[in-house]
Amino acid sequence: MSIGESPTGGIERRPAIAVAVRCPCGLEITSTTPEDLVIDVNRHLTEQHPRVAGHYDDDDILALSYPRPVAPTDRDRQGVPQ
Repeated sequence: MSIGESPTGGIERRPAIAVAVRCPCGLEITSTTPEDLVIDVNRHLTEQHPRVAGHYDDDDILALSYPRPVAPTDRDRQGVPQ
């Protein structure tokens, strides 16, 4: 969960959201920002699917993306009231 300040001045907890794409090979590629997702997908295509590398532009990749909740880590839970 991310922690932010609510409009009323208290602490607001909201789930952290990442972006993801599922490759036809079955791999789900997840990143914290759309920019990183484009980089990670292009890296995967170059390394695992060189015949299609370069065929998808940034907009194509982002059109295939979907939001993905991020599970809190132990570090996120330490010292943060639930």
